[in-house]
Amino acid sequence: MPIEMAPREQKAKPDRTVDELIEDHTHAADALGHRIVTTFDDALKDKIRVQPQMHLRASSFGHPCDRKLYHDIVDWKKVMPFGLQAHRNFERGNYGERYVIGKLREFGFIVVGEQRDWYDESLNLSGRIEGHIVESISGAEILVEIKSSAGYFLKKITGLSDEELAQTSHSERIARLRETVYGENYYVQVQIYLYLFNKYAAMLLIHDLGLGRVVPITIPFDWEFAHSMIDRAERINCAIALKVPPPYIEKASVCKQCRHFKRSCFPSITSGNAKILTDPELHQKMVRHAEVKPAAQEASKLEREIKADVRDAGELVAVGDFLVTNTTRQRKSVVIPPERKSEFTQLVDYVTTKWERSNDRT
Repeated sequence: MPIEMAPREQKAKPDRTVDELIEDHTHAADALGHRIVTTFDDALKDKIRVQPQMHLRASSFGHPCDRKLYHDIVDWKKVMPFGLQAHRNFERGNYGERYVIGKLREFGFIVVGEQRDWYDESLNLSGRIEGHIVESISGAEILVEIKSSAGYFLKKITGLSDEELAQTSHSERIARLRETVYGENYYVQVQIYLYLFNKYAAMLLIHDLGLGRVVPITIPFDWEFAHSMIDRAERINCAIALKVPPPYIEKASVCKQCRHFKRSCFPSITSGNAKILTDPELHQKMVRHAEVKPAAQEASKLEREIKADVRDAGELVAVGDFLVTNTTRQRKSVVIPPERKSEFTQLVDYVTTKWERSNDRT
């Protein structure tokens, strides 16, 4: 006997078309995205303020200029606060540290004394230790410092494949680390920790965000180097007490990146040790470049947008009184299998050239 089906209820016809609903929901998604970004950024903007600095920081000792460390304390009120992007980076780093420590514990490693602030009154020097990992065989507590990298600032390290890293000794890794500005900062910071806490080796764990891996770098204690940093702290403290700034470093590439440049520190680096070229034609080219650069940037942006809009429209496209031609061409390309890419990769030196007027920095 056939089963009788209950009559199906007819859905009410929507009073809006599908296109209208798509448009409506698209606007809603855009608005939601805007609110999410605004909420994230507003939480960080609350932290954008100049913080008092009353003592030296171990994390700053990788900077080559004593005068900068002097002004950090004496003239902290004159600096501009770190901007939104810097606070995003700080937030990412803090999250990375918590993530790595959490994973270490999850995998059974014993982590003790993490996120411990310290202050050495005799040196007016402070820092924060990430923690110690207890080595299971010897029982030694190895000081660990955790840093996150998206791949650019520590490219000398994170640019290596797993196979290449496996073949590098800790001394080779340290040499690569110290070739970068951030890497030198981390090395100096760890050496100060080893000196003050009577440890003989530490592990710098780089959380490589680009490849989702951790890269360990063993750093043995270098007594002579670490002691030179302690002497440096005493020298800067003496300058602070006497209110006499240390000598200028007078390196334009360092000075112009400093937060104190032309605020509390005014080095005479207009020429410095630079080779002076007295070519009026070259100077005029630079003047003209400065005049047309904004228009060139706008033209380049528009060109990219136009190409993206018309590239898939066909071989011949008319837009108003413009005729667009899309031509397909072929070129030879060498294709290297991903698993063999490291065989054809090497670090090479290259020169980047940029210029600015000496009075453009304020």
